[in-house]
Amino acid sequence: MGVGLERMDRPRLERVNDLFLEGILEESQDPIRPLGKLSDFVVKELPMVLGRVRSSKEGEKEGLVKGLVEDVEALVEGVKEVVGDSLVKVAGLDIQMARHGILTSCGTVGLSLTRLAEAFNKRYGLPNTLTYDQIVLGNPPEDWRSFTRGRVGKMETDFYRAHQWAEEHLAVSVGLVFQARYAKNALERAAGGIRRATEVTATLNRLNTEDFDVFRPYLMGTSGFYSLGVVLVDLTLVGGRIPWLGELKKELPSGLFPQEDEISEAMLVEFRNDAVLDWADKLGDKGVYQAVGEALGAMGEFRRVHYEVVAAKKPEVAEDRALSTKGSMNAGQLLRERRDFYIHLAEEIKGKAA
Repeated sequence: MGVGLERMDRPRLERVNDLFLEGILEESQDPIRPLGKLSDFVVKELPMVLGRVRSSKEGEKEGLVKGLVEDVEALVEGVKEVVGDSLVKVAGLDIQMARHGILTSCGTVGLSLTRLAEAFNKRYGLPNTLTYDQIVLGNPPEDWRSFTRGRVGKMETDFYRAHQWAEEHLAVSVGLVFQARYAKNALERAAGGIRRATEVTATLNRLNTEDFDVFRPYLMGTSGFYSLGVVLVDLTLVGGRIPWLGELKKELPSGLFPQEDEISEAMLVEFRNDAVLDWADKLGDKGVYQAVGEALGAMGEFRRVHYEVVAAKKPEVAEDRALSTKGSMNAGQLLRERRDFYIHLAEEIKGKAA
């Protein structure tokens, strides 16, 4: 692995070991509240209210949810214009967390929040739902947003942190894949970045399943299938040969993927035959084939570990017996197919290097 990536990762590896250890989610000392009192409510009060809703006895839930809707409606009236592009993603997260908290509690979103969400999403071109981009990539570690508090809240925000770090490692790998034609060790370093992402993903095995079951219902629609890093590695490394490219093209306009323009640009490798795998075939060099095979193998291992985490935490999803957070009944099948594709392709390409 390159020296730069290794230096960047060393302090993070120490923090990765702290993920999913016992503890409690503590209050932020550096608040980020773009929507004023509504943001304050989402961060401080919403997890508490949702906790009371979850633990309520029969006949109490309806009143608690009604009170939640009324409180949110009153706070929306005081929302002022969001200032600064850097706060847009957090503001959108606050709006959608309020909506999801109500909807997941079987409540009806009030008119004021509905209008705020519609106006905000129209202005910034966002879908009117909580997305992976918002809850994972846009969730500020300095001032976490979560649907739970206390010990479970610590597990929930560690869940988001693990995904953030995995995405960061994959982003480094994508950049290195683009450099592969000009730097001899770029693919080796890219494979190293993917392995780092795999190590972080493996920490999800430490997540207590009972804790996961508490906050998972609020995450419907925020599936890792919308991971920017995974999609860009697929496109830049393999390009038009990924069997699920057609499905990706159909889903891209949904607005559920982060940075759609970047993904659309990466899709051009299909038409240019310009993915790293295409480049390796044009060269026919055994050393290049070996490096590409290692990167493909690293991605196969990433997908294998990810599937094993799903199988351990939600076996019914891995076995296609229950809905995934994507809202599909075939998530396990898709994960297995994509895992096996990379494993078999890595073996094929390494065979060309022999």
